[in-house]
Amino acid sequence: MQRITLAVFLGLGSLLFSSCGAPSGNTQTANNGVNANFNRSSGPPNRAELIAAENSAYDAWKNKNGSFFDDFLTTGFMGFGDQGRQDKAGAVKEIAESNCQVNTYSLSDEAVTIMGSDGAILTFKATTDGTCDGQKIPGRSWGATIYVRDGEKWKAAYHNEIPIAETNAGPAPAKLTPAAPSSTAEETPADPFTQALMTVEKKVWEGRKTRDVRAISETTMLDLIYMDADGSGRHTRDEAAKMWFGPTCTIKSFSLAEPQGRPIAANAAVLTYKATIDGSCGTGSAKNVWGTTVYMKEGGVWKALMIFNRPA
Repeated sequence: MQRITLAVFLGLGSLLFSSCGAPSGNTQTANNGVNANFNRSSGPPNRAELIAAENSAYDAWKNKNGSFFDDFLTTGFMGFGDQGRQDKAGAVKEIAESNCQVNTYSLSDEAVTIMGSDGAILTFKATTDGTCDGQKIPGRSWGATIYVRDGEKWKAAYHNEIPIAETNAGPAPAKLTPAAPSSTAEETPADPFTQALMTVEKKVWEGRKTRDVRAISETTMLDLIYMDADGSGRHTRDEAAKMWFGPTCTIKSFSLAEPQGRPIAANAAVLTYKATIDGSCGTGSAKNVWGTTVYMKEGGVWKALMIFNRPA
């Protein structure tokens, strides 16, 4: 694949990306006070009730109320904690048995991305004061929770957080050394559903590696949310593309392992996996990571709506 300059990409990328239509529903307005409940509305997800649900979850975490999450998390919940990828039982256990002292927390910069009438992604900043196992909790983090309709409530089907990058971090390129080969590297997923998602995921990574603008435009939605493993923030698709195709970002090779994919709502799915990367990227954003991609079906084709990476 012929490499292209960033300037050429920006011109071509704007043309390709604009052909996909307008964003489907990002909002970024202030939290004007919400009730501490998570009962659903009868229509599409409402921003206020999702923020209320998230605050309720943080309050339960602060109080080590593991039983709250028995009802709050979906049966097929997927997320990440101190020990890596978690299911519902693991998340509830970690919260209930944690050696954490949370003094205060607050959420801000909330944004909602609608996933049809039965789901939405809430992204936000969390500011926390406290300790876990005697170590100070990162003061500021970016978080993402996927909410889906379950009877009369909105429940969490996925959650992830990553500390916000320090503003004084140096911009020197970082050499990325691949982890030791895994026996499961580039494995073929056992179930057809995960295999279908992984086919798209590999195309996304290959598009990044070869700087293939068209591949990225064909595999990601216009209102893509990108959360980088360096904690640099919540990025739009255009912002992510500038990072991926910038002159200081090079992926020599990659492999994807331990994939798990599952449906979470109508025409929506979550894929999690480990990525092993060899290369360099301006601020070291490409790392060996736990990757999450939220997929939506658009015209019968799976496309990435959110990409959330965290160091593995």
